[in-house]
Formats: sequence, structure tokens, C-alpha cells
Amino acid sequence: MTPLYKKMKANGTSFYAFPGAAEDISAAYQNQNYKMYFSKYVLLNLPKQDVTDGTDPTYFDFNDTTENGFGFKTSISYNSQGQTYQDSLIESLRNYVANYEVTIKASKINNTEFYYDNTLLSTPTEKIFWKWCRKLNLISLEPANNGDEYFGNLVEFDSLNANDPTYFKELLWKEREIVDYTSQYFAKFSGSDFLELRFDNSTTFQIGDYVEITGIEDSTLSLIVPSGTRCRIINKTAATSTALEIIVTDFIFNGTSTFEMTGTVTLVYHKLVQYIGEVNGINNVQQSNRSYTEVYAHIPDSTGQTPDILFRIKSDDNYKPNMVFPIIPSQYQPEIIGAEVFSNPIVSNPNAYPGSYYGQFDTEDFTYETSSGDSLRRSGDYYGVSGNINTATIDSRLVDGVAIDFDPAHYVKMNVIGKEITNFDQFNAMEVNNQPPADFEFNAILWYYTVEDVSGNKTNNLYGISFVDNPDNNPISTEKDTGGNGLRVPAFRKLAANNLQDGVSYAFSLNLNFNIINENPQDTFNPEAINSLFSFNIYNEAMRRLSIVNDSFMNILVTQNQLQTDLSNMKQLLYSQTDFQVINKKITNLETLLRLYATNQMVDSDTITVEKDNTASPPLIKLRNIDPVYNNVFTVKTSAMYNINGAVIFNVNVPKNKSFLVYVQNDDINSYVLPNNDRLTVLLDMDLSHKQSFDLIVDSNLTATQNKQLEIYIKYRYGVGSAPIESKLIETINLPIYYNTTTQLSNSAANYSKFNFDIDLNRDIILSTGGLLSVPIDSNLNMIKNHFKIGDTLMLDNFNIGTSSQSDFSGQYKITTVGATNSYIFLDINSNIDLVNYGASSSLPLTLNSTTNYLLSNYPYFKYNKGFKYSITRVDPSDFSELTERYLVEKTELSN
Repeated sequence: MTPLYKKMKANGTSFYAFPGAAEDISAAYQNQNYKMYFSKYVLLNLPKQDVTDGTDPTYFDFNDTTENGFGFKTSISYNSQGQTYQDSLIESLRNYVANYEVTIKASKINNTEFYYDNTLLSTPTEKIFWKWCRKLNLISLEPANNGDEYFGNLVEFDSLNANDPTYFKELLWKEREIVDYTSQYFAKFSGSDFLELRFDNSTTFQIGDYVEITGIEDSTLSLIVPSGTRCRIINKTAATSTALEIIVTDFIFNGTSTFEMTGTVTLVYHKLVQYIGEVNGINNVQQSNRSYTEVYAHIPDSTGQTPDILFRIKSDDNYKPNMVFPIIPSQYQPEIIGAEVFSNPIVSNPNAYPGSYYGQFDTEDFTYETSSGDSLRRSGDYYGVSGNINTATIDSRLVDGVAIDFDPAHYVKMNVIGKEITNFDQFNAMEVNNQPPADFEFNAILWYYTVEDVSGNKTNNLYGISFVDNPDNNPISTEKDTGGNGLRVPAFRKLAANNLQDGVSYAFSLNLNFNIINENPQDTFNPEAINSLFSFNIYNEAMRRLSIVNDSFMNILVTQNQLQTDLSNMKQLLYSQTDFQVINKKITNLETLLRLYATNQMVDSDTITVEKDNTASPPLIKLRNIDPVYNNVFTVKTSAMYNINGAVIFNVNVPKNKSFLVYVQNDDINSYVLPNNDRLTVLLDMDLSHKQSFDLIVDSNLTATQNKQLEIYIKYRYGVGSAPIESKLIETINLPIYYNTTTQLSNSAANYSKFNFDIDLNRDIILSTGGLLSVPIDSNLNMIKNHFKIGDTLMLDNFNIGTSSQSDFSGQYKITTVGATNSYIFLDINSNIDLVNYGASSSLPLTLNSTTNYLLSNYPYFKYNKGFKYSITRVDPSDFSELTERYLVEKTELSN
């Protein structure tokens, strides 16, 4: 259920935890191979709410009706008009971020199987939070500078296929940088009065950006374009070797084209992320009436704005490109998860919670969707890059899966040779380009924790967000803050100590209460808590020294225990002469056994069993060959070979020089049509060795109703050292179907062993509109009506049409009608696109055999598809032979 965030406290910090942390807290307490600890925090500077015309890009706009906004999407969706800023903020955080994550966890693939994989260390919380910021225009990204801000040559950033130019290396991102660009030319946009600006160098401006124009010295032009003019970019043309970069704005320009060298164009942008800090300490408080944990964040006076903050685009099985949540339409609902029940407190008592209980979604269908993209190529809207590595197009407007990069090894300025830095607190106090740490403001804190498994794999997840004060406590106007009462979370100004000023330090603690009651108690003052200490630096030093003393004391205890154990063991070594004789005899026997085992160290394996013959002296060892027919058996059901995105390749790891079996059982009852004419696919990951063979068996269970067809591919090399090639090994296979959905019984293919009816070639075979093929049967009419059932599936083989050029339209078709007064059966051939197109190219109905138009070139016949067995053997050892020469394929049909 989506957590019910209450309204902000009237005074002081208000904290809201995200639902994803619950699973990690639970796992940390229940699983000894899994641990969780708070590690990082991030300071944000949230902007003021826009209550004017919605055109200021540096403000919150909760009523934005554009594609990104949440306002006025449907008649019952979110509408923040008339609400306070604080209520709108918390409502949006709950109804989008929290509800989004709960929706992912509650989404099902089908009626019984959940989509979410809770074994992954990473939660989707942070990705959703930054997406929320992007949709509210709080954050915008651009590529970070490779070599100056991050190490782009690291192996983990490499392309997943260096030989394919459509595979990109991983790009790291940063928040938009505010740079002043000098325009060379002010002109009218061709065919309109829009202002056109031209630059002699490339800019980082994007379509949709707001820019501010200042510094125009031309007196006539400065009257038409006053200093401080803000306008929005509606088009951009990149610079070439012979042309300047051109941007077109929405500003109506009433002047003439002017060459102007002094006009400055600056991006209008409010930097959101200000600071990355390290969690300094954790304190467990236990009292008679309550217990809680304090997570402590100390912002030293020596630190300033973090010099570089990098972002990565991440994806995993729970959050990746091209996803829509919920997955099945039956889970769509306009309310947040849990609010569809009247007993939910937010429904029964809405005044106690901010805003409405209707969710905020990405679409008007009450769904959340990730941006489109290709995870293997790292391209598409999700990754902000398209094209290929030679002509890449960067567009960050729809980037998704964003997460802050907390790895110091990726930051260039943290790894200056001889001045390496291992944590962000040191980084924040560092001079960059001879500039001291910069001052900044912040009004919100993101709390991060690290999860780590027993193998050492770890990741950082977002726990929650703290707002430092209620917006109603913000002053109406001050020199440093013009947020306005109630329109912005009050900001704390962080000054960094330098030669010109003293620094300001702050300390924040996050209290984690574990209660068994429904309501969270109001925090009370505790003079023994760590946030009441005079100086955390003194406290931290005291704790460090106490830890050293404690370690020394523990080492003394361990040494004492070891001495006592050794003394006890020495007392047990006092033996008599008789004991020595017994011991020597046992040692002699053991040495004899060791010599025996040294020459006979054999154990059972998959192919050899070891037997001992104790009747002889010394004992004999017999080896028996138990090599099975197949070294490996790979089994897969067709229902697991696709999902809503298309076919899911079943990979077969080919064993070396051993025969193996691939068994495919059709159990598919889902009529879903795969996109792009996909077929189910089995892929052998390498060539077979010379003389190696494998068997492929295609079978069906008694409930299968669908034939999505099967293709077998193999990765092979044409020549020594060449790149592997994927190629189809055998023809497309029609899957056997054993269930008739019309009669709700098993069909003829399951009930009968052989098809004994012939096609009457003395009568017309007709292809009609609607994809119907009429085929006459040479048999008694009553027998035809008794045997052939509507909904049964038959294989039509040798169905070759054409005289000068032939087309094989053999296939597996379903019976739609059985003639009541004639001996015809009618087949649905719409699954064979080639046959449908052949008929469409002629005048329908088309007679395929008659006295005047005989198009058959072979004798067609029907049979039951009861499955197939293929035996594939490599007969040609050459790596330069074609597949048809390299492999012998033997096909047999299965029977009952």
C-alpha cells in the first residue's frame, strides 16, 4: 500500500521515508548474509513555487499541463489549484514517487506471478525520485566532461560491442552548467518574426530551454531586446564547418537583422543538487520508554559546494527502458495503491492528509512508463543518446533511470596523483582551480543507505527526504532569499571558511523509530542524544580513542583465552609408555593407508563409477563406464520463451565434445501475438565440435493451444579468429497443438495416431476472402463430419503453388468450418502472411486447381503434427564450410 504521508510539521524538520527501504530493513534484520547501513546524504536547494503564468523554469509548477506536468491530465486526476505549496509538494511526492514504486512492486505478469524481483540489491526509489524532479523541471542534465570530470576510459564504461558503432560507451552526466555565450547575430527567423540567434561556437542549449539576453550595446537593438529579456528556445540547428549554430526563440523580434558581438545569452537554470556528504555516525538510544536510532550528518565549516556531482543512467530487471506499470490492465486504477478501499484512512479521513488520494501518472491511462531505449546499446531516450558513435545525438530531456554516482574512483578531481581523496567530505573542502570551496543554500536532505550481500556486492539506495522547515516559516522577502512566505521551503545558507569569512557548520540527525503502533510519536527533546553535544568533532575523537582502547582490551582477553586453551592442551599430552606404543601402531597403520590412497585416489564421476574388490590383497579397484546417452539435457517450455516485449531467447551452453538434448515442450495457451513477426528462439552459443551431435525434440502437453513457431539459431565462426555469426540452423518449426479451444477437448492430433484421409484433387481448392482455404476431402460425408472438428489443427504439407516458379505454402492451419452438405473443410490461413499476400495479388476467390486454372505443382496432403525429433551432427570439420555443408540434419516425426 502507498504510504500515507501526513502534512509537514508546523516547525522544524519534516521527514518522509520512501517505501523501497522497507524490504532492505527487513532483510537486514532477518538475513545474516545481508547488511544495511546509512552512508551518504545529499543536500538539495528546492526552488520557489510558480504561482504566476507557469513560464519561469526555475520554479515548481504543480499545475503544468504540458507532457511532463501532472496537472489536468484527466477529469479526476491531480489538480493542485487552491492548495498550499507544502501540501502540493507532499502530495506529489506521495502520489507520484511513492505510488510509482509501490505500483512496480504490486505489478503482476499474470494473475499469479509478480513482476518485481526483490532479490536485487538496488531499489527503483532513486530512479523514480530524479524522474519526478525532471518532470517538475527541477533538474536538467548534460553529459559530463570525459577526462576532466570523470574517467571515461574505465572498463566498466566500455561499449558492450566494440565492433558495432550503434553500441555506445556509458556516458556520465551532470547538472546543467550555466555558461555565458556571446551571440554573433540577431535576426528574424525565416518566414516569421521569431528572434534568431547565431553563435560561432557550439552551445549546450537544448530545445525547451529558457535563456536570458543581456549586455547588448547597440542602442537600437537594446530597445527592441531589453536587457534581461527571457525567451524560450523552440528550435536549434547545429554548427557546421561553414555555418554558425542557430537557435530560434519564441521572442517576437520587430527589428532588422543585426551583427552584434556583445550580446550575452545565458541559460536560466536553478541548480538543484548542491552537496554530497558522508554520514558521520550512528547512535542507538535505548531508554525505559522508547528506543530509536540516530543517523548523524555533520556539515563542517570548512566545506563548500561539491565541485563535481556525477550521475549515471542505470537499469535492472525492476526498472529498465520500455516498461509500463502496472503490466496487466486489470490493475489500472486512478487512486494511489490502497486508496481504492474506503477503510483506508486517506479516504475515510482525507482532511488529515495533504491533497487528493488520486495518483499522479505518466499517462492518461493511470500508468507509469519508462522512457524508450536499448539497454545493450545504451541508446534511446532512456539513455539520452541516439544514432551511432560517429554521429551521436545528445538529448537529455527524457533521460530515465538516473542515479548519483557515489564512487570516488570515477571522479578525476578526487584522484589527482599524490592528492587522492577517498570521501566526499574531503572533496567538499578542496580547492579547485585555485578557487576555495563555494558557498551555497540548501533546504532539503536526501538520506542514502548502503546494502551489501555476503559476496561483497553493494549499492546505494535512497531512504527518504527531509525538509528543513515548514514553508510557512519562510520570510516574505530577504536579501538572500526571495522565496516568499509559504512558497518555498526555507533555505539554510552554507558558508565555507576561507581567508575572507568564517565558515558555518550544521548538524542534522535522522531518528529511526521502530514502533508497533499506527501513529508515529512526536519527537521529544533528549539531552543525552548526540545532537546535543557541543562539538561532534570532539565526540568523534572520543569515540575513536574509546574504540582503540576497546580493541586493545579485547586483544588482551583473546590472548588470555588462548593461553588457557594451550595450557589445557599441554596437560593432555602427558602419556604413559603403553599409550606411546598404541599411538605408534596407529601411526604405522595410517601411513600404510596413506600410501595406498596416494596411489588410488579415485572417486565416482558422471561417466565412471569406482568399485573396490576387497577379496584380493591389496584390494583391487574396478572402473565401470556409465556414460549416459546425453551429457546435458536442456528443457524449456514455450510459455517461458516470450513476454510482452517479444521473444526471450533460450540460450544453450554447448558442452565440449559431448552429445546433448534440447527438449522444447509447447504449453502455450496465450493468444498474444509477438511483435515484428517474432518467433520463439533457441540459440546455441557455439559451434559443435567435429563428430559432435545433439538431438532436438519438439513436443506438446495436452493443454497447448497456440503455435508461435520455433527457430533454432547457432553462433558459429566462418574462418579461424573471425567474429561469431548468428545464423538459423534448420527450417522454422511449427509447434504441435493438442487442445481444441472450441470443443474444450483434446484435438485429433492428440487422439489419433495417423491421418488417413486424402484430398480430392478432382474438385476445386479455393482461396477466398477473409483468409479461408476450402479443401475437398475424398471420403464419405458422414465420416468427414464425424472426424473433422471445428477448432482442430492440421498440418498441410507439399502445398506447392505455381508452374514456372513455385511457392511452398505448407503450414499448420485451424479448421473454421466443416461443410454440412459437401465434403469440404475450411481452413484459416491468416497465420501464413505469404499465402495471404499471394491471394491478395490475385482476384479472390482464387481457384488453385480446376480444369481451367490448375496451379498445384505437387500432391498436397494432411497429417497430424505430433512433434518432431531432429538429430544434428557436425560432419565437416572445416571452419570455412557453409552451415548446410557443415551439419547433417536428420528429421523424424514423433508418434504416440
